[in-house]
Amino acid sequence: TPIYWAMYNNHPCVVTTLLSSAETKLDVTDRHYGMTGLHIACYNNSVAVIRIFGRDVRCTPDILNMKDKQGRTAAMIAAEYGYFDTEIIQEMARLEGTDFGTVNRRGQTLIEVARQQKHAE
Repeated sequence: TPIYWAMYNNHPCVVTTLLSSAETKLDVTDRHYGMTGLHIACYNNSVAVIRIFGRDVRCTPDILNMKDKQGRTAAMIAAEYGYFDTEIIQEMARLEGTDFGTVNRRGQTLIEVARQQKHAE
């Protein structure tokens, strides 16, 4: 979808424009991994678009905490790919409703995912 690709390519202006439309859905996922635009922005360390996405009134805790096919939230994706101690996790923490205690399909928390990938102590 357009919002997914704008988030994927880290285009803040395009994300802003797309979010200005009531037709833009924030919960659309890709077919392969079940990731939302927020997941992919966390995967790509795209802080600017995460900040814009998070300010949208439609960005509810349900959207923030959506899980992909492996049971990972967007914040877990950030931790898994080495962004645990970076601005991405700080930005996710600023978004009201981000659940840092949720677990993936393996029963791992965000901290455990980061430790497994050697991104946290």
